[in-house]
Amino acid sequence: MKQNIGRTRIKLAEILQNNFPSRSGVLVTWRPEWLYPATGAYRTNQSLDCFRWEGFAKHIDESGKEIFTAFSVGSYFTMSEIIKYSDLAMDGDGEITPVVVPNE
Repeated sequence: MKQNIGRTRIKLAEILQNNFPSRSGVLVTWRPEWLYPATGAYRTNQSLDCFRWEGFAKHIDESGKEIFTAFSVGSYFTMSEIIKYSDLAMDGDGEITPVVVPNE
C-alpha cells in the first residue's frame, strides 16, 4: 500500500530536524516517510492512552546508507497540533511536546 505523504508530515519532519539534529553527537535525519500517524480509534478517541503519531530518525553515513535508528519518538499531540510550534521538547522516553512560552 502506497503511503500518502502530505504537507503536515513534511513540516513535522522539518521541525524535528531543526530541534533534534543529532543524538550523542551523531547527526541524524528525519524524513516524512518515517513519521506514522495513528489510525482508527487511536487517532480520534482522545480517551485512549496512546500516541497520536510515532516516528523515527536514522543515522545515515556519508554514502547515504542507513546505519541505525537513533530516535524513536511519538506524541499525544496530533501532527497538525504540534506543527503550530517551532520549539519542541523530548523526554527520555521519546515523547515530543511543544515548548510553550508564557505571555509576558
